[in-house]
Amino acid sequence: MNWLVQSYRRGLNVILADEMGLGKTVQTITYLGYLKFVCGVHGPSLVVAPLSVLSSWVAEFARWCPAMRVVRLHTADNKERELLRTEMLSDVRTFDVVLTTYEMAASASMQSIICGRMSWRYLVLDEGHRIKNERTIQYERLRHVRCQRKLLLTGTPLQNNMHELWALMHFLHPQLFANADVFDSAFDLNRQTVDEAILHKARSAAPCRAVSRRVALRARA
Repeated sequence: MNWLVQSYRRGLNVILADEMGLGKTVQTITYLGYLKFVCGVHGPSLVVAPLSVLSSWVAEFARWCPAMRVVRLHTADNKERELLRTEMLSDVRTFDVVLTTYEMAASASMQSIICGRMSWRYLVLDEGHRIKNERTIQYERLRHVRCQRKLLLTGTPLQNNMHELWALMHFLHPQLFANADVFDSAFDLNRQTVDEAILHKARSAAPCRAVSRRVALRARA
């Protein structure tokens, strides 16, 4: 958690890439609770997760940080969605965390609340590798969520190729990782080589080059 707190203080959006079963959910809940109750950092956070684990997130919040006010945002009923938009989420002072699914977050009907009038303290994506393709509607809509910080949770930040990793980093720091061609050219996985010259050129050209060496990808062996 110290690493997450330091990343927040340094203004970094990061990937928590611990393997499955090492407690990324509990770490995240503890971290959000620490920000509010210890650091005094208020403001709602949006947690996007697969539907299959949404109930687990609700249960873990109740178990590990019951003082956090959590809203479960998921329904297939249009009338219930309208009720959520107009009443349950109308006052940001009444909740700390909104838990929703990728389908709800990317749906056109929820864009006005999730990406429009709401400004989030944190955007947390569980199974963050789901946005490994920057050309999808899901990626594009989540990219427009207004938030102060972003946190991706995934046990597999790199699955098929380095471009997928670039898509994750571009989502986190679009100005720093603006050019996919530069990133793709720097790595040749077939020869297992890294072009340091290209990476150095990219760091020199980046507006946040002082931060570039600290962009954090945390992985445990």
